[in-house]
Amino acid sequence: MSDNQEFEQLRNAIETAVGRKMESPRDFNFLAQAIFEKTHQSISTSTLKRFWNYLPQYATIRISTLNLLSQFIDYKDWEDFCQAHEPISIPPETSSPAPTYLGGGNKFLNIKHL
Repeated sequence: MSDNQEFEQLRNAIETAVGRKMESPRDFNFLAQAIFEKTHQSISTSTLKRFWNYLPQYATIRISTLNLLSQFIDYKDWEDFCQAHEPISIPPETSSPAPTYLGGGNKFLNIKHL
């Protein structure tokens, strides 16, 4: 999975957690305050706007930013978030019906129905 896909998953998870899309400066102010209240760590609204592509991104996203955003939605850190949202790989055996959702992240398994 590419960073862009993982970033998009993180953005979606945060928007779901706060119950709003990040579409205006007011939304980013709200999110920065919510992050501070929950984690007791500050993040600038400019950093949030760059992560959401609301502002042009001139630098790469720092791991500390990804860790903080992941912790805000109850993951240990960025790596923990990525591992939780990684599809489970199962070697193909025989054809199977549609994947079965197991819950918790985006984990799908192809389960052979007998």
